[in-house]
Amino acid sequence: MKPRPDTATGADRISYSMLQHAGPTANDVFLRVINCSYDTGHLPAAWKRAKQDPYRYSVVWGKQPRK
Repeated sequence: MKPRPDTATGADRISYSMLQHAGPTANDVFLRVINCSYDTGHLPAAWKRAKQDPYRYSVVWGKQPRK
């Protein structure tokens, strides 16, 4: 599945389209960071956090939020 270019940003405020247009130098840096995490088996705590807004998603999907 290919991500849509208009996907929401995460806590880092980096969108898919920003990554898509970052260029080869930035891609190499991102790859090194990901590979370092993989090689050491360490996942930074910030990567595990997610900001979710159930009300916003319920409005987008036409559903009422749970109370």
